[in-house]
Amino acid sequence: MKLYNLDFSISEEIKMIKKDMPTNYKLTESDHWATFQNKNKQIPEQGWKIHISSNYYDCIYNLREIYPILFNCGVAWKTVFHW
Repeated sequence: MKLYNLDFSISEEIKMIKKDMPTNYKLTESDHWATFQNKNKQIPEQGWKIHISSNYYDCIYNLREIYPILFNCGVAWKTVFHW
C-alpha cells in the first residue's frame, strides 16, 4: 500500500480546484482549512450542513468527485488544507 504525503497532495489539489473555481467564489486559506465561499450568497446563522467523510487513502479522489457538484450547487464548503 502506497502512502502519500497528504499535505502536499491536498495543497496541490487546491491549486487545481482554484483553476476551476467559478468567478463568484472566493477562497480563504488558513492553517488548517481551505474555505470556498459563494460571494453572491450569505451563510445563514443556522441551517443544514452536510459532512462528507473520507479516509487518508481516498480523500483526494473524493474531493475531485465532489467539488464540481458543490460549485454547481452554489454552496459554501471547506476541506482540510493542512493536517
